Amino acid sequence: DYVCHEASAMGLTFIPSQTNFVMIGVNRPATPLIEELKKRKMLVGRLFPSMPNHLRVSFGTMSEMKAFMKEFKDVMGYQAAG
Repeated sequence: DYVCHEASAMGLTFIPSQTNFVMIGVNRPATPLIEELKKRKMLVGRLFPSMPNHLRVSFGTMSEMKAFMKEFKDVMGYQAAG
């Protein structure tokens, strides 16, 4: 729920999932984001060719997910309003 809530707060969409991962629509090619996250030691799933603007994010512990969201927001250039 945390990752999906945070993605929604960023104005992003995601595909609802009953699995251990979620596909987040990033509104741009995902490959550069995957590479930048890798440089930051944040590994996400492989690119799905049929979904080039989606990022596959597997769920971990809450502390791992908070660390991921911090880096993800930075890579996305997201600035919270306020």
